[in-house]
Amino acid sequence: MANVPRNGINQFLSNKPNRLLARIEQYFWSNEETIDSTNLCFYVFKPFPGNISPKQKKSWAALQSQSLSPFESGDRYYYVSAQGLHLWVSQIALTGIPETAAQTSLEDGTHIVAGEQHLYQQIWQDEVMLECIVRSSESNTTDTERKIDTKRPWAMQSYLQSKLKSPQAWILITTFIFLLAIIWYAGAAITLFAQNEYAAMQNQRLDPLVKGQLTQRKEFEEHEQILNLLQTWRSGHGYLPESLALIAVAINPLGDWEIKEISWQENRLVLQLNTGEMDIAALVTEIESIPSITSAGIKPHGGTDNFLLEASFND
Repeated sequence: MANVPRNGINQFLSNKPNRLLARIEQYFWSNEETIDSTNLCFYVFKPFPGNISPKQKKSWAALQSQSLSPFESGDRYYYVSAQGLHLWVSQIALTGIPETAAQTSLEDGTHIVAGEQHLYQQIWQDEVMLECIVRSSESNTTDTERKIDTKRPWAMQSYLQSKLKSPQAWILITTFIFLLAIIWYAGAAITLFAQNEYAAMQNQRLDPLVKGQLTQRKEFEEHEQILNLLQTWRSGHGYLPESLALIAVAINPLGDWEIKEISWQENRLVLQLNTGEMDIAALVTEIESIPSITSAGIKPHGGTDNFLLEASFND
C-alpha cells in the first residue's frame, strides 16, 4: 500500500468543511455568476509567506494583486485560498469570472482542459490550481483533453461562508440557539407542571383511602399492644393482675369507666382511662387509700373524660 503524505491528509481534512458547504450551496443556490470564457486571462499563483498572520492575508493578497498585474488599464480577478493568492489578469475588462476560476477542481497532476475558446494546460495539487498556461488550440497534443466543468467553482467566494462571517448571521444563529433553549426550558417546565398536577390529582383520589387504612392500622396496633400485654401478664413479675384488680375495686363504685391503654413496668402501672362523669377528686382519694400503692397521680390526656392514671406499687 502506497504511503500518503501527511500534508495531503491534513489538507484533505481541512477541506472537508469547505466541501460540505460547497455541496450545500450547490444544492440550494446554483451558480448564477457570469462566467467570462472569451477574454484571454493570464494566471499567477503566489503562496503565502511563512511569517504572515491569518489576519494579514487579505490585505497581503489585495496588495499583491495590484503589484502583480502588468496591465495599467486592464482588469483582474483574484481568489484567496488556504495556500495563497490566485490571480487572473486581463488586458481588457472582464465580463464575469474567468472560466478557469469557475471550473470544478481537478485531481492532482497535469491536465489539458478545453474551454469554450481557449485550451489550457493546468497543474493541480490538493484541489488548488498551481499553474495554468494558455495553449494554442491548433497545437498538436497527445494528451487527453477534457471540457471545463463549472458546476462547482473552485476559486469563487462561497455564498454561505460570506454570510456566516457577517455579524447579522451570528446574531441570527445566537437568537436561534437562544430560542431553542427557551423552547426546551418551557417544554421542561410544562412537563414538570403537568406531572405535578397529575400527582396532586392522584393524591387527592388516594388520600381518603390512605387515611382510612392508616386509621385502621393505628387501631389494630393499639389492640395488638393490649393483647400482647394481656398475654404477658404472667411475665410481669406476677404483680400486674393483682395491681389492676386493686385499681378496679377502688374505681368501680365511682361509676362506669373504660381502659384505653395499659402499661406495666418496674411495679409502675399506667392506665389511660375514659372516666365519663366520674368524680376525679374522689378517684384520686380512693387510689391513694390503697395500702400497696406508694404514689399515685392522675392528669388529663387527650380529649374530654380521658385521663392518665399512674400508680407505683411496693415491691
